[in-house]
Amino acid sequence: MATPKRSSRKRWVHFGDSFTRVSKVAPALGELTGYMHLDASVPGDNSLTAAIRSGSIGLKGEVLGGKIPSSGDIEVLNFAPHGYKMLEQWDYNAEILGVRGILILRSTDGKVHFERNRPGHEVDAPGASEIILDPTREQQHLGQGFHTNSSIVFAIGRNDLDTQQEVGGLVDHIRVMIDKHPAEQVEFVVTEIPPWQNEKIGTPEREKLDAWNNRLKEEFGDRYIEPVQWVLKHLEKSLSLADKRMTRLDRPSVESGVIPVSLKEDERGHFSIDGGKAWAMGMYEEFKRLHLV
Repeated sequence: MATPKRSSRKRWVHFGDSFTRVSKVAPALGELTGYMHLDASVPGDNSLTAAIRSGSIGLKGEVLGGKIPSSGDIEVLNFAPHGYKMLEQWDYNAEILGVRGILILRSTDGKVHFERNRPGHEVDAPGASEIILDPTREQQHLGQGFHTNSSIVFAIGRNDLDTQQEVGGLVDHIRVMIDKHPAEQVEFVVTEIPPWQNEKIGTPEREKLDAWNNRLKEEFGDRYIEPVQWVLKHLEKSLSLADKRMTRLDRPSVESGVIPVSLKEDERGHFSIDGGKAWAMGMYEEFKRLHLV
């Protein structure tokens, strides 16, 4: 009997959002494990867009005027699934009806355009056309190795929660990425959704956050990890890892269950790069618990 193909424990891809990107937690974790940790996070990303970027969920769009011109670019609109979104700082390798190019959200008009890689024949594109996002070239904003033998860190859900989506959709999108992974036995972890500064213990906002995290824990069992909680429970060590000294505001933050002031980047509550080192240690401890290092 053939041995099922497993994803590599020495090569990880992090699907995340601004928490992952701002803190640089992926390379920090790579230094601790000695493994390759690729950052495929996109600020503002939700779980649907992450699943589309990975190639696990298909994408369609309508080419303005129903034709791809012989050169230059054309607007693409009415994306399906409806929740697909792009950010101005990213462009995506894409193919529409055999034409290769990039999708880009232009700041000049706030619209998504498809720009051909090279001139060619004009192509009829009536109605909704399939858009193939190309994750085979490892770019920081695309699959970044999802299609290979990599394992996955799912650090998504913050933007689903913030935009009033349903936690069931988050679970479904994570599961479809697991199911579509090329390995028959994929290694993965699902991280807790970190709190914003206004989500202190005892507030309605925190109750909702905790409900979402509890759902993730129920769905993914021991593959659900809580590195933020490690940071909060090991305050002095966390500050030491970040080369920080405790301030009078750090312990009250911990008691409120939010990111300590000395470890955060901004008022909303992103981890700073220094805070990301402490966060990475929490990830590392969870990886050890699961025998992933």
